Amino acid sequence: MILLLLAFALAALFSYFFWINHQVKKRRLTFFNRPFSPSETNILRQNTLYQKIASTHSDALKNLHGHINVFLSEKKIRNKYDGKAVTKEKQLLVALEACFPLINRETNYYALITEVDIDYNEQTSLGGPKTFYPTGERLNR
Repeated sequence: MILLLLAFALAALFSYFFWINHQVKKRRLTFFNRPFSPSETNILRQNTLYQKIASTHSDALKNLHGHINVFLSEKKIRNKYDGKAVTKEKQLLVALEACFPLINRETNYYALITEVDIDYNEQTSLGGPKTFYPTGERLNR
């Protein structure tokens, strides 16, 4: 009797985890196949890394778009220090850098990371253009 209850509990537990995994894959596939808007594509086209990928690997570009969509749907990107809203442009650039290593790979999209903190400077100390540092780490210049 106890063995039967234990077997039933294990089967229910296995079924639950299988169902959760299936739901996550289904949701990710929906986001993966969502097309990029023209404004999102224009933002990314200004990035050098994106330009190199686009000029050499058109199939990798579609794969990268899918990974970026999934990353943005699962991760919260926020400004660590002043609480200002993070623009869509910065979100796309952070996602581009995070998803570049994931091109053409089976991945769990950084499962232990739920949010990405960025430190966004309105003006650099050198008087240059606006910059931001993923994960809040400042680069030594």
